[in-house]
Amino acid sequence: MRQFYPQFSLSGSPLGTGDCAVWKGWVQPIQVDLRLEALLDDLFYDRPVEVLRGGEVRHASKCKARHRDHHWMEDVCDPFIRYKLEVRYSGTQRHPRAFVREPILSSPRHVWGDDAICGYAAWENIWSWDKHTVVDFMDHALVWLVKTTVWTQAKVWIGSERAHDLRFLLASIGLNEQCRCGSGEPYSTCHGPKDYAAYEQNSIVEIFKRRNPF
Repeated sequence: MRQFYPQFSLSGSPLGTGDCAVWKGWVQPIQVDLRLEALLDDLFYDRPVEVLRGGEVRHASKCKARHRDHHWMEDVCDPFIRYKLEVRYSGTQRHPRAFVREPILSSPRHVWGDDAICGYAAWENIWSWDKHTVVDFMDHALVWLVKTTVWTQAKVWIGSERAHDLRFLLASIGLNEQCRCGSGEPYSTCHGPKDYAAYEQNSIVEIFKRRNPF
C-alpha cells in the first residue's frame, strides 16, 4: 500500500474490529477531464479501465471501443470529488473493507449494512486472499467511487448490478464458491444454509397468504 498509495497512513485497529491493519487517506479518482466521457462510457458497459498510482482512474490507453455520449453525462457537473477512505484488512481470507469517511454520502448505493463499500460480487472470485493484495482491492474501491460520483449527481448507476434477492443468490452462487458476504469461506459453510432456510420460510409464507387471503 505504501508504494501505490503513499498518501495513506497506517494506523491501529478501530474499536471493535479486532486485529487488522487500517489505512486512512484521501483519493481523487477523477483528476482530469481528458477522455472523461470515454471513461464513463467504458464503466457503463463494464469495460476495463486503468487505476494509476495514488488512485486516479483513467480511460484505458489501449481501449479500442467506440464510445458514445449518454444523456446523464450532462448531469455530472463536478466529477473531481476527493474522498477520505478508511481501508481495513486482517491478512486472512476475509476480504478487505473500505469506508468513505468524508464527504458523508447521502443515500449511497451498493454498500454493506455497516456502510462498507460493496464493489463486486464476492462469489465471482474477483478477489481472493491467496492471489490478490489490498492494492488489487483498491482498484475496485476506486471504480466504485467513480460510479458513486455519477450516482450522486446524475442518479444513474453505471455498469451492471447484481440482484440481492434470495432466489437469485441461491441460483447464482455455487456451494464451493466464495460466500456473498466476503468472508472468503465457501457459500455452503457460511451464508448458504441460512439463505436456503430463509427462502424456504418465505416460500411457505407466500403459499399461506395465497391460500388464506385477507
